Amino acid sequence: MFDLDEQEDGTDTPSTSRRNYLGTLAGLAATPALGAVASADSEDVITVSGRGEIVYYEFSVSGDVEKSEEYGGTINSYDRIEGSTVIGRTTREPDSYSFDGEITDFEADAPVDVTINGEPANLAGGSEESEEEEPEEEEETETDTSGYSNVVNIVDAGADNDGNESIHSVLNSVADDDTLVEFPPGTYKMSGSVRITGLEKFGMVGTDATLDVSPTNGYVCKLGTYKSAIDDLEVKGFTADISADGAGGRVFECHANDRLEISDVTIEGKHDTSSKGPMLVGVHSSGGSGHVRNVNLADGGAEVSGGNGGTGMLVSHYHTGSVTIEDCHIGPFPDNGIYCSSDEGDVHVKGGRVENTNVAGVRLDGDSCSLTGTEFVYDTNISGFGGQRPVRCDGGDIEISDVHIDMSISQTEAIRVMSGAESVSVEDCSMDLNGDVRDGISVVSGAGPVETSNNDINGERRYDVFEY
Repeated sequence: MFDLDEQEDGTDTPSTSRRNYLGTLAGLAATPALGAVASADSEDVITVSGRGEIVYYEFSVSGDVEKSEEYGGTINSYDRIEGSTVIGRTTREPDSYSFDGEITDFEADAPVDVTINGEPANLAGGSEESEEEEPEEEEETETDTSGYSNVVNIVDAGADNDGNESIHSVLNSVADDDTLVEFPPGTYKMSGSVRITGLEKFGMVGTDATLDVSPTNGYVCKLGTYKSAIDDLEVKGFTADISADGAGGRVFECHANDRLEISDVTIEGKHDTSSKGPMLVGVHSSGGSGHVRNVNLADGGAEVSGGNGGTGMLVSHYHTGSVTIEDCHIGPFPDNGIYCSSDEGDVHVKGGRVENTNVAGVRLDGDSCSLTGTEFVYDTNISGFGGQRPVRCDGGDIEISDVHIDMSISQTEAIRVMSGAESVSVEDCSMDLNGDVRDGISVVSGAGPVETSNNDINGERRYDVFEY
């Protein structure tokens, strides 16, 4: 089940109270309704597609169900079937399942489009919409431009949004202090590097905007450096397509001093270059803060050149402020999923999902760090630097709570506490260690105190907590 909790800022994050979107699916007039989709002796195909953000869904059928490639369906390891119940996630890609019997329940934590045998389906509790009733129009959201002196439409400035000519030179030319650059719907070719440094305030915001990244092992958008960070930096609403061979590199490198806001960014395609990784963030003032939300790196990265490869999201080695990484989806990367590489500052990871990364899914270090409400799925061995474990605690004071770990691979432990950790607490966590996982938590000699409470650890492990 997928639970959401409303935060003080009005956003919803996975937590404790369920929010269902049964009434906001792709229901049209006279479409099949919940519980009335198929007869017991026929086989049908249900297809679930997202609308650009990470969505978790779950449904049950009264008969048998299996994954399918019908209607463009993708086969992903993170979509799983437990008996007659399907538990999956989607962003834009369709997920298809063949089934017999009836669909008896359907839930999603955000709006999705659902079809049965290619026809739009209304799964809103079993009642069909009348033919006179039209589907509600989605409410349009406008970017808040009030905080900027200058607002530039990049297409009006000469950028091609048909994906034919690179726009990097246009973006470099319009980037200025106290400027918001808006990207209207379209595809924007990026065949060069954008480097913007030393500004007090800068933002770039897309609306259905796709960056088509040409092959590179370098930087695509380098927004600030640790020596010349942007004081107030905002990046929002982009899909970066790195599906071309060799189109990895670093898509977004974002350095801010006082305020960093990144949200609704999707990297499509597997990162397949030998260095960097698709995203780096850093806040370089001890009083500064950052919020990285709804970043989708689910496609992961490939092992390149015998063990080298990218990290999903790297927190800068020079980070000294505070950053919250919330509701992000990290796929299998050969070198860490979320890697906090600084021994200063605070890093707080909330919610989201991490799958099958090497070294560690979330690797924490800094003055004070926390990991709350994140789901880890480790069911596939991948190549890379080795040591596939969900959590690694490298240094500082670390609090881990309300985390679920599902492991069915061979590994020494689910959580590893290194000697540099000053203190670690692990509470209200659940672990299903179904593979050859030796220990729930291992503590390296020299680490500070490790406190555990109210954890549910299942499987044939050696110890819940093992101290070297």
